[in-house]
Formats: sequence, C-alpha cells, structure tokens
Amino acid sequence: MGQYNPRAIIDKLSLLRELSNMAISDALKERGIEGIVPAHGQIFQFLFRESPLPLSDIVKGSGRAKSTVTGMADTLEKYGYLKRESSPDDKRSVLVSLTEKGQSLKPVFQEISEEVIGDLFGMMPEEEQIRLMKSLAALESNITNRRKE
Repeated sequence: MGQYNPRAIIDKLSLLRELSNMAISDALKERGIEGIVPAHGQIFQFLFRESPLPLSDIVKGSGRAKSTVTGMADTLEKYGYLKRESSPDDKRSVLVSLTEKGQSLKPVFQEISEEVIGDLFGMMPEEEQIRLMKSLAALESNITNRRKE
C-alpha cells in the first residue's frame, strides 16, 4: 500500500499544504511583494469580495482564532495593504478594508492561485479533480460532525 495508505492522510495533506505554501511564497517573492505570507491570502479573499468588512466576520468565516486574524491584520496594516476604522453603527466593531495598494494585488493573487492550482492538479483529468474535491469535502464533513458530538 505504501504511499497510498489511507492512514497517512494527515501526513499527505500536511505535505501538500507545505508545498503549496512554499510555491505561493516563492511566487510572491518573485513579484517583489513583501510582508505577505500564504496565510494572509484568506483575509485578502474576504476583502476582495466585500470591503469594508467587520474583522469579526473574517474571524468567523476563516475558522481561525481571533488573535490569529488580528495579528495578520496588524501585519497587513503595517505594510499598507489594509486599514481599520470604527464601524459607524457600532463603535465596538472594527471594520477593515483594503487600501489601494491592497486592492491592486487582486489580479496578482488570481494569477498566483491559478499557477499553484495548475501545478497541483497537473494533468489530472477534470473528473478526477471533482472526485477528489468531493472526497475532501466528505472528510471535512466527517471531522466537523465528529467535533460537534
């Protein structure tokens, strides 16, 4: 069974994540983009769809800890990619939005994403890609449901 042992699923997923993150980091570096790591992509994706957005919505949608998302927002703000402001509706709520510099990265992120996904799937037929994604969704559902018990 070797490399196809189902018991090695966590190792295989971890390796794929690490390799994908390395490819994203390399692509960002090649383009001279500083201060961004692959984990920041999730914040950008939220803000490319809707901006401004309450930071709490990003926390909920990402599934990450509030301190993690806040730390990432701090870094992105430091590098001039996003800004924060108090919500006009609720002074306790912080809204984050992309700056012009941050918004200008949208086509770059799309390009890098297409490159990495293309490398990841390679010549795998589309039917197999869909089957893989359905299997991964089932795994996610299994572990999510188990955690709710």
